[in-house]
Amino acid sequence: MNLCKYRDSFGKVGTGVHSLRLFNIAVVDTLLTLLLAYIINSYLKSNLLVIFFLLIILSIAIHKAFCVETTLTKMFFSF
Repeated sequence: MNLCKYRDSFGKVGTGVHSLRLFNIAVVDTLLTLLLAYIINSYLKSNLLVIFFLLIILSIAIHKAFCVETTLTKMFFSF
């Protein structure tokens, strides 16, 4: 299944809310991922950092599936 045609569904890389960056990582995306980790943690009563790390890994896989090149996907798949 090719999901590349939907790559701009949530906006183009580096534009709009994705333009606010720190070390070339989208700040808004990272904060929303942290918020989701906090919400999941409030239900599971688990380790917040582990949940955040797992969500980051999931986001890397999703970005790769949609053919979106991000700083993290480049770092993760450069090996």
